[in-house]
Amino acid sequence: MTVDARIREGKTDRPVTMTVMPLPASEKDAPLLVTFVPAALRHDPEPAAPSGDHDASAGEQALEAELKAARAELQNTIEHQETTNEELKAANEELTSINEELQSVNEELETSKEELQSFNEELNTVNGQLQHKIGELESATNDLNNLLAGSEIATLFLDEDFCIRWFTPATKDLFSFVATDIGRPIAHLARKFTDESLLEDMETALKKLSPVEVEVPSDAGRWYLRRVLPYRTRDNRIAGVVVTFSDITDLKRALDATNDARVFAETIVRTVQHPLLVLDKQLRVQTANRAFRELFAVFEEEPKGRLIFDLGTGEWNNPPLRSLLDEVLSADEDIVDFEVEQDLHHLGRQSMMLNACRLPQEGGLDDLILIAIEDVTARKRFDEHREVLVNELNHRIKNVMATVQAIASQTLRSATSVENARADFGARLVALGNSHDLLTRENWAGADLRDIVTDTVKPLAARSDCFRIDGPRLWLTPSNALSMAMALHELATNAAKYGALSNESGSIEIIWRLAGNASKRRLILTWTESGGPPVVSPSRTGFGSRLVQQVLAAELGGKVEVAYEASGIVCKIDAPMPDNQTEGGTG
Repeated sequence: MTVDARIREGKTDRPVTMTVMPLPASEKDAPLLVTFVPAALRHDPEPAAPSGDHDASAGEQALEAELKAARAELQNTIEHQETTNEELKAANEELTSINEELQSVNEELETSKEELQSFNEELNTVNGQLQHKIGELESATNDLNNLLAGSEIATLFLDEDFCIRWFTPATKDLFSFVATDIGRPIAHLARKFTDESLLEDMETALKKLSPVEVEVPSDAGRWYLRRVLPYRTRDNRIAGVVVTFSDITDLKRALDATNDARVFAETIVRTVQHPLLVLDKQLRVQTANRAFRELFAVFEEEPKGRLIFDLGTGEWNNPPLRSLLDEVLSADEDIVDFEVEQDLHHLGRQSMMLNACRLPQEGGLDDLILIAIEDVTARKRFDEHREVLVNELNHRIKNVMATVQAIASQTLRSATSVENARADFGARLVALGNSHDLLTRENWAGADLRDIVTDTVKPLAARSDCFRIDGPRLWLTPSNALSMAMALHELATNAAKYGALSNESGSIEIIWRLAGNASKRRLILTWTESGGPPVVSPSRTGFGSRLVQQVLAAELGGKVEVAYEASGIVCKIDAPMPDNQTEGGTG
C-alpha cells in the first residue's frame, strides 16, 4: 500500500511517499516493510536551473549538491532495498519450504513415535510371552528331568559321533557313569552287560533311521530290552541316537513260564488220543490236535483261524452243534456228555460225545472254548453187539442144551453098550465144543466154511493126504455153521469107523462151489469117500444119518442126499445162500 505523507525535519516539512508491504513468512503475524521515498525526488522532475542565473548563493549550491548526494544515496538505497527485498522473498520462500519440510518431518516423527509406541507394546507382549514360554520350558524341563530320573528305564543320549550328551540315573546299573563322562565316546566306557552289537546297531539306526531292538543280559543276571532309535530335533534333523534299556526280567520269566506251560499243555493235547479243539469267541480254531484232524479229515497241519463250521467237508455245520456252542458262550455253563450224530464222508455215520467248557483268559483277553470229543461209535456198536450177543447167547444156550439133550437121547437110543454110548456121546460133545470155539473166535458173527471144514476133520486126519479140501470162501451164519460142523463131524466119524479113514489107503474129497447169482445163488458141497472098505447100505438109520439128512437140510433150507456106493459114501448138500453171504477166493 502507498500513501503520500509529510515528515518534519527540524522546522522544515518534507513531502514523502510511504509504502507499506508485508514480508512473506507465515500466514499469521507476518512482518511489514515500510519504505519512505521523498515525494519530490520520486515524482517531480529535476527543475532546470534558471538559465543565466549566475547569482545562486553558495547555500543553494551546497543544498543542491547535498540533494544530489542524497538522491544518489537514496537511489542506491532503493536498489539495495530491492535486492534485499528479492533476497528476503527468496529467504521467505526457502523458509516456507523449510517450514513445510519441518512440518512433514514433524508428522513423520509423530508417525514414528506412534509406530515406536506400538513396537514397544509388541515388544512388551513378546517379552511377556517369552517369559511365559521360559517358565513353561523350565517346568517342562523339570518334569522331564523328574520323569527320566524317576523312571526305571535307563536312557542314554548320544551325538552323531556316539559321544555322551546326557544320561538318566537309571543307567548306573548298566554303566559306571560320572558327570565328567559327558562328551566322551560310549565305546571308551565299560559296560555291565553283554551286547556285542551295540555300536553296529547304533550305526544301523542312524543309517536306516529306524529303531533296532534286541534283548541283552546284564552281569547281575537280569534281562533288558535294548532299543536304539534316531534322535530327532524339532526341525526333524538327526542329531544322534537315543539308547533305552527296559528291564524285562520279570516279563521274560513270566513269558518263559507261560511258554513252558503252553508247551506242557500242547504236549498233553498232542498226547491225548481223544480229539481236542480250542475255539475263540468268534468260534475260530485256535488249536486242534492230531486226533481231531485225523478223525475229521482236516488235512491242514494247523487250521488256526478257520471257522469251526468250515472244517473238513462241513460236518460241523449242523444245528445241534451251533446250539451247543451258543449255550457255552451265552450261559457260561459246561456241557457234559452231549451226544452228536454226524455223517463223516470217509467214515459214515458216527456217534460222538462232546464235553465243552469255557477257558478264562487273563489280561483282559476273550475267553476260549475247549471242546473234548470222544468217538463212541465203536462203543455204541459194541454195546449193541453185546446186547445181541447176550440175547444170542441165551438163545444158543437153550439150543445147545436142547442139542445136548437130543445127542444124549439119540446116542443112548442107538448105542449097543454103555461104553459105546459114552464114547459116541463124548465125541459128539467135543465136535459141538469145537464148533462153538470157532464161532467164539469170530464173536459169534458167523464162520467161514473153509475154517469149519478144516477144524472139523483135522482131528481125524491120520495122514496129511487123506483129505482134499477145495472151494471158495463163504461166510455162514452161526446156526448154519453149527449145523454144518455137526454134520461134517458125523460124516468124518462114520468114515473113521467104517469108511475111507478106517484103513491106510482111503481118502476123502470135500469140494464145494457156488452156483447162480444174486437171489438164486446156491451152495453145492460134495463129500466123496474112496479107497476104503466096501460099503454096504445100513439096515437102519442111526443118529448121524438123521443129523446129516434131516437136521442139516432143515437148518440150511435145502436138501441133503447120501449115497452108499461101492467105492465109498457120497454126500451131496444143496442149499440156498442169502445175498449177504460173502464169497472170497478159492483155496
